[in-house]
Amino acid sequence: MRPHVILTLAAAALTSAACAGNAAPPGGPELPGCYYAERNEAARVLGLPWGIELLTDSLTGWPAIQQLAGVRQARTLTPAGPQDHPFGYWRPLAAGDSVELGYPGGGAVLLELAVSADGHTLDGTGRALGDARPIGAPRQDTAVAPVILRQARCPAD
Repeated sequence: MRPHVILTLAAAALTSAACAGNAAPPGGPELPGCYYAERNEAARVLGLPWGIELLTDSLTGWPAIQQLAGVRQARTLTPAGPQDHPFGYWRPLAAGDSVELGYPGGGAVLLELAVSADGHTLDGTGRALGDARPIGAPRQDTAVAPVILRQARCPAD
């Protein structure tokens, strides 16, 4: 391979790695902070928690999901305190104007949300994942439901 091709490929790899470490979607607002679910029918059906805290720390200990670009830690906020379930990660999606929130081990609830221009509202869809159910029970509907999260102060602030 020619030296200029190697340098070009190396520069592209470094640029991609730098972008993957960014805590915000490219060209978007900074997202870390606390977001609270609008208490509507979809939130009830999906069993959404009180809120979700998006952290800046990279996700570790989950090889299958942490290999994706820009994966960060998230915490589920409940009145009893922070939990690691049903949300444990978030990541910017390829389009750069939306994020995915979920549990790194799979299952639970998966949210795909567009980021408002100011970064204070996440609006999109949620879907319950997994197929665990009692023996003989019918499979539950996993229809997509509308979800809105609004940014506000974190409980520790």
